[in-house]
Amino acid sequence: MRAAALILITCAFIASTSARTEDGVTAGTTNDASDANDAIWVPRTLVNFKMPLVSNSENGPLVPASCDQISDTLRVLLLKLGARNGDLKVDLRGCYGHPDRSADATFYVLASPAVSQDVGTLIKTRWETVMMKGNCRFLEMATIKIVPLFTSRNVKRISAEDCARLGVGLFAEVLRER
Repeated sequence: MRAAALILITCAFIASTSARTEDGVTAGTTNDASDANDAIWVPRTLVNFKMPLVSNSENGPLVPASCDQISDTLRVLLLKLGARNGDLKVDLRGCYGHPDRSADATFYVLASPAVSQDVGTLIKTRWETVMMKGNCRFLEMATIKIVPLFTSRNVKRISAEDCARLGVGLFAEVLRER
């Protein structure tokens, strides 16, 4: 059953549009207006974000990600999941000069007005399917630690092994502005 679900995810990934980012992460999206509601922008904070070891060449050894790699990859992921671009801030103070390189991020996401006491301007929304491939360990970790910060549904936790086999490492539907 699990293999069938992952094959469906792969088929959906192939059928969707995709764009390759500079850091090698490929993201595909499909749109679904069903069940979309009005939402508001609410603040979120990600603290002490670390990346798994990366290889900087095809057959190179695994090494810690550089601070620039952490910042760029985190920024691409947060924007792809629906963070508002103008408010996204990545803080690398925990990165430079530390053996365990990490970053913090503050950003805004769309959420139901019920989650906030301060109801701002209502935004028309739609559900968007986000599928990404790239560093499988990173995408598995992102599914666990980052996706829950967004209004999401149908999140699939894809192991690093299945990601390597099928080519899809992150799959979720997220609320996006129309």
